[in-house]
Amino acid sequence: TETDMKNNLLLCILFLVLAGCSPKSKAKYIFLLIGDGMGFGQVYGTEIYLSKSDKDSTYLKFTHFPVQSFATTYSASNTVTCSAAAGTAMATGRKTGNDMLGLDYRDMRPLPTIAEIAKSRGMKVGIITNVSINHATPAAFYAHRRSRREYEPICRDAISAGFDFYGGGGIKIHRSSVVSEDSLVSDFKKAGYSVLRGTDSASYHIRNAAKILMLQSSKAENPTALPPAIDRREGDMKLSDILRTGIDFLYRNNKKGFFIMAEGGMIDWMCHANDARGAISEVADFNDAVSLACEFYLKHPEETVIVVTADHETGGMTLGNKDYEFNPDILKHQKSSLMRLSRKISRLRENKADFKRLENFLKEEVGLGYPIKISAKEEEEIRQCFEKTFVTDRLMKKTRYAKIEPLAQKAVEILNRHARIGWTTKEHTAAVVPVYALGCGAERFSGRLDNTDIFSILSGLLE
Repeated sequence: TETDMKNNLLLCILFLVLAGCSPKSKAKYIFLLIGDGMGFGQVYGTEIYLSKSDKDSTYLKFTHFPVQSFATTYSASNTVTCSAAAGTAMATGRKTGNDMLGLDYRDMRPLPTIAEIAKSRGMKVGIITNVSINHATPAAFYAHRRSRREYEPICRDAISAGFDFYGGGGIKIHRSSVVSEDSLVSDFKKAGYSVLRGTDSASYHIRNAAKILMLQSSKAENPTALPPAIDRREGDMKLSDILRTGIDFLYRNNKKGFFIMAEGGMIDWMCHANDARGAISEVADFNDAVSLACEFYLKHPEETVIVVTADHETGGMTLGNKDYEFNPDILKHQKSSLMRLSRKISRLRENKADFKRLENFLKEEVGLGYPIKISAKEEEEIRQCFEKTFVTDRLMKKTRYAKIEPLAQKAVEILNRHARIGWTTKEHTAAVVPVYALGCGAERFSGRLDNTDIFSILSGLLE
């Protein structure tokens, strides 16, 4: 649009003017935006997909930041990190063991986080995600626990930290726990938090609340995470909705500035499932949140720093794995995330669908058969999977965050094959991750980094 073109031109001018910001500069407004599981493959794959499918969105905002580098992500206990250890490294500047949050690896001593330091200096603090607020990455900025799975104690750590704004899909609870989300939300209320469900009354809370806990509607399909971007329906809350409310609330009547950590957690979930279309949709959705930070930067360029990075790469995503081809535009035929596609196929099973009905379903939902021509071998793969899982047994495949129908997995696998997208694993990798920086002190993020350097540089930029 004409407005976007003007904003992009202004951004380019400001990049050139401010890229050389003084090393002695301090930042009043700090954005740390973390794409969970987002490696270089996910970023560049998204840009190519957008360039082929949407002429108005040919690049991601953060890939045009003036400072671009990369960071290593290993933990104190493993070459391949988990989100808890990686989040802790960025939040505290210290390596810890996988599954640990905010604790020294050797003596289990609590480590001060960048968010806690900012709060102690009078800044307001917001912790935002599109998954649960007590998931590993957001928790790394306020919790101090031996295990990332101590969900209820982690939630109480959030209350004790007393940060000004928490926003996410929901609150994660152990299946065996006697504690409910409602009781934990009640604890937030007792601690002075106004609880905002959805975005309908956001303006009222911004004007009148002392602190805010913002969650999606209690009637949401998944009570702990926002809907995947590819599955989103009208009225569903988005990561950018939460960030917009957080920015407006934290900026209001604030002379000391703020620190915001916002996580695109669903990128990781899609990559654990090797769902390329889902992952690309999540990176694009994460970019919408980055765009909001850029809009704020345009109004406060000399006082704002934005850092975009990842905690680790997930899936070992590769672009172009056969015949010197990469065809991401084929992914547009996938209408649902692998998780929702799996639920739809489960309903077909329950309705005792025959193979012909399944074939028609895959044409409509994934494009397999038409318009994507599949080989006789691929058709046989689908038939054998149908015979094994619809007729003989019900075998579910387990990813990190979901149980998946094998036929759904097979369909997405064949679609990825035609797009020439490869995966090496369904888990994390040791690959380096991108780092993008814009604004006050951005030049400090140049060169090879470790994830612990994120803390060191940001803490040096605190007013």
